[in-house]
Amino acid sequence: MSRRDPHLENSKIYNHSTLIKFAVKFSKIGKNIQDKIGVV
Repeated sequence: MSRRDPHLENSKIYNHSTLIKFAVKFSKIGKNIQDKIGVV
């Protein structure tokens, strides 16, 4: 069970990087909305 599957590891890394990209994009959108509303 403890044997690592390289394909699984790669998909984990890929999912993690896409999550980060999504979070960055989402935070930028949120910042734009806050700027429009006037919330600092």
